[in-house]
Amino acid sequence: VFGWVLWLSSMVLKRSGLPWLWQRSMALVLALSAAVMYGWASGFAIPVIRAITALFIIVLARLLFRRLNYLSFWMVTTAALLLVWPMLVLSKSFWLSVLAVAMILLMLWRYPVGGKNRWQQFLAFCRFHFWLTLLMSVLGILLFGGTTLLGLLSNMLFVPWCSVIAIPALLITLVYEVLSLPGGLWLWQLTDWLFMPLWFWLEWCAGQSVWLTFPALSWLAVVLAGAGLLLLLVIRRKLTGGLAI
Repeated sequence: VFGWVLWLSSMVLKRSGLPWLWQRSMALVLALSAAVMYGWASGFAIPVIRAITALFIIVLARLLFRRLNYLSFWMVTTAALLLVWPMLVLSKSFWLSVLAVAMILLMLWRYPVGGKNRWQQFLAFCRFHFWLTLLMSVLGILLFGGTTLLGLLSNMLFVPWCSVIAIPALLITLVYEVLSLPGGLWLWQLTDWLFMPLWFWLEWCAGQSVWLTFPALSWLAVVLAGAGLLLLLVIRRKLTGGLAI
């Protein structure tokens, strides 16, 4: 939601004739406001609050012309969450969330976004989710004693679907509803249809025996496995199949 509103507001403000600095600041504030309103509409679930906190830090840094590297951003965000809610340190959900963000930032550092053509971009997308799934599997074993076999396929299918199609459609529908514009009912039906593939996929996954448990695996072995994956990720070699590490 933040990304889409930032892009749309930037396009509109370019035609306003305002100074570039005003355009940039207004676009950031509008995008953050939209994210907060979207979070409010969803009931301000704990993961949503974490995401809004991270977005607030990003927007504040941009407005103050402060550049944060990946490590600094992650540390400031984690510290801000713990400063406001100290008891989060006892939550597995909190550590799953912040460590997942750390892994994503590590991937972005190791494999910067880019590509000369669509095929290279697609391979980069597959490589990103391949490594992220491996790292998240280790984290899942450490925190919950198991992992799923469908994580990679789920991400490959529904991260693009929801980010590019379903969530923007829901955002547009909410705007129509708030502004009482005509066609709201039709848009709600369309949005419901766009989320049905995800719903069917989740229902199907719930009935499959794809959860692997490792009750006898010590936490030390899991930590060592994760450290080995991180080492493979950082060093510059190549695996067969075109997956660079």
